[in-house]
This record gives sequence, structure tokens and C-alpha cells, in this order.
Amino acid sequence: KISLLSYYPLFINAKSYGENLHLLKMTAEQQSKEKLWHYIELSKSDSRIKYAASNAIATLRLLGEPFSGKNLTNIKVPGSYLRGAIFYSSILRNANLKGVNLTEACLE
Repeated sequence: KISLLSYYPLFINAKSYGENLHLLKMTAEQQSKEKLWHYIELSKSDSRIKYAASNAIATLRLLGEPFSGKNLTNIKVPGSYLRGAIFYSSILRNANLKGVNLTEACLE
């Protein structure tokens, strides 16, 4: 199990980066996609990293990562910038999407 202290300090922030594309780009350059997905998965059971997960999913969207067909049940990603994200056949049951920008997102 990964300690919360092992998270990159810029990434585990007191809040979501929201639409700050500069910070999301910096995050994308410093984190692997696998590690970003790991933060999202951990948010399902540990709400203390909800902002890390929020920044992770927004970074993946910026990188063009597909969310289609993913089981995102119980993820906690408040305030994420997911404008234009594609979630075809994704499961978002009980997800914390408070304040998430889903403008032009495909949620079928």
C-alpha cells in the first residue's frame, strides 16, 4: 500500500486544479498514466486523496486518455475539469462528481 506521503507534493494539493491547464500540463509531464489511474482507483476507498484523484482524471483527459468502458464506481473526483471527455459505457455509480465540468462530455 502506498503512503500518502509518497505522493508528489504538487499533485496532492488541498484542492482540485480545476481548469488550470498550466498545472495540469506540469502534472502530465511528471506522472505516468499508470500512476494517474492508481490515484483514481485509490479514491474509491480513501477520500483523503480525492483532490489527487481529481487532478489525475483531469490530467488524463488532457492527455486524451479514453474513459469509455471503465468502471468508475465510487470514484471521488470533485472539481475535475472533464470538458469534452468521453465516457461511453462507463459506470459512474456513486461517483463524487461535485463541481465537475462535464461540458460537451459524452455520457452515453
